[in-house]
Amino acid sequence: MFSKCVKTALFLTFLLICFKDYAQSYSLKYHRMIYIGSNQTDALQYCNQTISGLEVESRLDVPNAIPVGTIIETTTFSGSISYYQISYSSASDNTSLNLYKGSVTNLDVCASHQGPIFSNRNYTLVKNYQRALQSSSESKEDMISQVVYYDGLGRPEQYIDIEQSPGGADIVRPVEYDGRGYKKYSYLSYPADSLVGNYRENASNEIENYYYNNYSQDFPSATSSAGINIFSETDFEASPLNKPIKQSAPGETWKMGSGQEIEYKYQVNEANEVRMYRVNFSNGNTELPILAVGTSTYHPAGTLYKTIIKDENHSSGTLHTMEEFKNKMGQVVLKRTYGSSDVNMDGDTLDAGETNSIHDTYFIYDRFGNLSFVLPPKTDSQNGIPNLTELKELVYQYKYDSRNRLIEKKIPGKYWEFIVYNTLDQPILIQDANLDAQNKWLFTKYDGFGRPIITGIFTNSSSRPSLQLVVDNFYANNYTKAWEEKTTSATYNYYTNNSYPTTGAEVLTLNYYDNYTFDATGNGLKLPSGTLIFGKAVSYDVKGLPTGSRIKILDQSTSEWVTTVIHYDDKGRAIYTGSYNDLLLVKETVKNELDFPGDVIGTQTYHRRSSDPSIATTDYFEYDHAKRLTKHTQQINEGAIEVIASNTYDELGQLVEKGVGNVETSVNRLQDIAYSYNIRGWLKQINNPASLGTNLFGFKIGYNEGINPLYNGNIALTQWKTANTDSSLKTYDYTYDALNRITTATDNISRYNLSGMAYDKNGNITNLTRKGHIVANPVSTNSTDFGTMDVLSYNYETNSNKLINVTDAILSIPGDGGFKDGNKSGNDYTYDTNGNLTSDANKGIPTNGIIYNHLNLPTSVTLPGGTISYIYDATGVKQRKVAAGTTTDYAGNYIYQNGSLQFFNHPEGYVEYDGGSFNYIYNYTDHLGNIRLSYINTGTSSSPNVQISKENNYYPFGLTHSGYNGGTNGLGNAAAKKYKFGGKELQDDNISGNSLDWYDFSARNYDPALGRWMNPDPLSDEFPNWSPYTFTNDNPIFFTDPTGLAPETIYENSITGATVEVDDGVDKTIVVDEKGFEKAKKYSKKGEVNKENYTPEEFSEYESFYNNQLYGETSKDRISNILDYLKDGLVEQLLDSGLKNPYQDVAIIEDYGLLSGGGKNVAKGTGKIIKAANGLEINGFVKHGLNRIIQRGVSPGSILDALKNPLKVGEVVIDKLGRQSQRFIGQFGEIVVNPKTGKIISGNPTASKKAARLLKRK
Repeated sequence: MFSKCVKTALFLTFLLICFKDYAQSYSLKYHRMIYIGSNQTDALQYCNQTISGLEVESRLDVPNAIPVGTIIETTTFSGSISYYQISYSSASDNTSLNLYKGSVTNLDVCASHQGPIFSNRNYTLVKNYQRALQSSSESKEDMISQVVYYDGLGRPEQYIDIEQSPGGADIVRPVEYDGRGYKKYSYLSYPADSLVGNYRENASNEIENYYYNNYSQDFPSATSSAGINIFSETDFEASPLNKPIKQSAPGETWKMGSGQEIEYKYQVNEANEVRMYRVNFSNGNTELPILAVGTSTYHPAGTLYKTIIKDENHSSGTLHTMEEFKNKMGQVVLKRTYGSSDVNMDGDTLDAGETNSIHDTYFIYDRFGNLSFVLPPKTDSQNGIPNLTELKELVYQYKYDSRNRLIEKKIPGKYWEFIVYNTLDQPILIQDANLDAQNKWLFTKYDGFGRPIITGIFTNSSSRPSLQLVVDNFYANNYTKAWEEKTTSATYNYYTNNSYPTTGAEVLTLNYYDNYTFDATGNGLKLPSGTLIFGKAVSYDVKGLPTGSRIKILDQSTSEWVTTVIHYDDKGRAIYTGSYNDLLLVKETVKNELDFPGDVIGTQTYHRRSSDPSIATTDYFEYDHAKRLTKHTQQINEGAIEVIASNTYDELGQLVEKGVGNVETSVNRLQDIAYSYNIRGWLKQINNPASLGTNLFGFKIGYNEGINPLYNGNIALTQWKTANTDSSLKTYDYTYDALNRITTATDNISRYNLSGMAYDKNGNITNLTRKGHIVANPVSTNSTDFGTMDVLSYNYETNSNKLINVTDAILSIPGDGGFKDGNKSGNDYTYDTNGNLTSDANKGIPTNGIIYNHLNLPTSVTLPGGTISYIYDATGVKQRKVAAGTTTDYAGNYIYQNGSLQFFNHPEGYVEYDGGSFNYIYNYTDHLGNIRLSYINTGTSSSPNVQISKENNYYPFGLTHSGYNGGTNGLGNAAAKKYKFGGKELQDDNISGNSLDWYDFSARNYDPALGRWMNPDPLSDEFPNWSPYTFTNDNPIFFTDPTGLAPETIYENSITGATVEVDDGVDKTIVVDEKGFEKAKKYSKKGEVNKENYTPEEFSEYESFYNNQLYGETSKDRISNILDYLKDGLVEQLLDSGLKNPYQDVAIIEDYGLLSGGGKNVAKGTGKIIKAANGLEINGFVKHGLNRIIQRGVSPGSILDALKNPLKVGEVVIDKLGRQSQRFIGQFGEIVVNPKTGKIISGNPTASKKAARLLKRK
């Protein structure tokens, strides 16, 4: 049966799709060529020659023959051997097959690349080219290829990344289904080093052998490889709904039947189980919602869907259980968890009624389906309607206008926030309580494509309703455009000034797109078209791309800006960025060298401050054939080239060794860091703390081991050891409550224990006890110098998350490193109307001693003896700090003090500037990014002498240990040593003996002595079951919060366990492969991922990436689901499906024969017409619409949900060409329809912030 193959050339991608033709009898194999010769020289001579003079066999079965593609490891083979080779010819309907047989005494393999063999099965082949080729000759270095084999039902059976292991082996991932067609077994990937690209008939044995030989510690009871569980297993309920009831993970500990599975149950609510609430409107005004009891006290039995999920640590009862209740519209009504709650705040979590306390979060909707109230656990909703104090301090509240637009919202502890819209339903004015007191609003202006171009401060004393009416009349009376257009005039910053507001506005940020008609020439930032950057010409064909920005420095007497210009090559890839900072007098340019697919292989950074000499930094990146980073080097000016990191990977692509530091010409790295993992890909060790050897630091992470083994991913123990003065092994054993909040951390010598942890229902800490170093001398190590350091009791405003007082039962000793109870009477803390901390009596900060700007960032802090002041730009990036006579300037990556460069960062540490020379300092960090140890080479490159410059060890929540291992004096930079917990800067400036001792996390400041934030999370309404002041969900051993904006997608490298956070407003962790991790790092560097900061193309690209990584199914599955959905009409429930490679879609759509021409209805004749919520009849897709939906990862269920149950239906919009469109916004997808034709013309996943605003999902 010859394969029918469809080839489609896409950008940087080659796609081959092959489906069986059951009328034929054999499939063509593109095979390895085997050449014959008497020795290696003869073998190479026969390369590219035709083998002839062989016997023709009439049968396919050749006994004892070597299969096509077999690799012969030796250069010669002694003895007689049989081999065979298949060729074919065809003419119209006839096909001939010949089998050639022969025997030789010596056999060699040609040195050139051997092509893959594809099996006699349906498959798709994707080639992502990494080099430009001028011939058909290919090697594994030329492309990254994947073949997917399908069974007769079109389901994936094996995913094979062709020759993608470091050694060139295939990486194979099998898939297995049960008798009902469900994916029962999801196997781990394994390397297979023969029959390149071939379907592995014996995959189950091969994968068992690999993991038994390489991960024997995860199968302690196994005596052979047979039957070990190297897969995730799912049991499904006996129904056609594909609902899991139990899921297990790879490894003996987590196998099915171990008791460490995740369990699911599906029920309906019982009587008196879920309280019923409703939303009334005062005098029928939808803008005045009132929370009320429902028509009955509880939802009647059987009216809500109930899902019960038990995590891997559950045993019996309700602990480690989450229950979710949904109404018939699919809206979450209640999320219920169970755990300890220190109701009376006495620190005893075993009080009666507290052990299994219910933690309820209620979601209450108005009659239009708008989320109007959210009741967090601390409101104690079991007792009915919250009182006025609870409504003010604990409840999330939302108000909507008659067009279902969110117009007012209130998060706990803050006053109301107000939103005003233009005629396109775009928010143009936003005001919080602090701005309200100043009669100020934040305004945003857009261009014709909906891109934000201008933001700033607008002064107006009107109320929100009055101002909304003013805006409505402005557009109605003047017929004015609601967007701005580019101009060549500087009068209004190279834009028109048509949209509201046109007067009374201070511009703070400007974004430019599509061209370079804006002023950036004064600082020499803008380059002429055609300028060469690493051999690539700068292009001015930049439609749809951001080309520059201007960001104002806040609170300055003169107008000072940070101006940025971006240039691209002819493929729209950024190759140059130039910026100038008026405040710091810093000019910086970055030039990128890109390879064929657009990955950065080199950068040149030029940094200059005022009249200082320019600093030129050149970085080069080397990758292996699968785009894994193998080497990063750096050169400063004309100095020696330094190896920052040299990476080695195992055959799964996991980072197993990293050589760090020293010049490139040296064979010696300063440290060779080893990494190891368990079978689930979780990081286990950084070096071996039990046997350091020449390493300076070792760190171990235990999960299902230690005194309190855990199974749900929580960390049960950590161990570390350093080559410092105190080189003893240190251990922390951890315990957690049923809500995964840390309760104890016990160290092996009982000197640095954390205990007595208790929390209220919102996760606010109520009690904390710490042992530690209790004398002022930081290096004294007598046993009597250690004891109980803190016994803290936290007191809160009644029915509130606001901390007002902390008392310490232990008398603080100056210099002991613990909490300082500097106020023994009255309240310690006060707050402004935005919930920001404004005074701290324990630190001597008086009432209103902390002043904030409109971004809720502190601009001045008054301490006894002086004031610390901060300057930011309009996006919140800190520019300058002035404290105790020292001015610190933050010029991006370069840090100055009093005008002198101190250091700049590199990925493994920092570079110290010392008297005209540059010294490399390297850091060891733990799994959370905490800087644990810094070191420097004080010897030569040929004879290194590695010295420790600083060591830091931490309590949970980030307080630093004292009493041992302070580091070597005089080595390293003092300013750089302030960066510790989370890699963030400790604000420990000494002001007449006083200091803040906060960590600056960019969006907020954090106090490690208290374990809580100073400010509420700006995105707290996306996870309302936690207090807005809670740090890392009270689990600082597992979670980190790199920006202070907790909801981030964390991409975890399945190979290394490393994580990277992307600020996209989604609170989720996604495990990705090495390639996905590298891509996630690109997005993590671009700041907040939303439609305000990204171009539509960039935002769409990220959405596609997010969905591809989250779901990971094939495009064929997705299209089949969409087709089934169209054919079957209104399907009530479809599981989300995803897209593995967006470049596949066009070819697959064409191959299916779905499209017979642009704009035609691809669903013609396939089924029922779908009637949307507003009565519009949807009858199909246009070609572009279907392609967009597939490429952007929109599932069929999301399409149906958006059309049938929209959170919002937009107005019909007519563009400049007269084309109509209407947008349906669902919880998971936004679908754009032409209301005249009923065709779906576009779609994308609903942006997380928009979904949060409309539905406030967690």
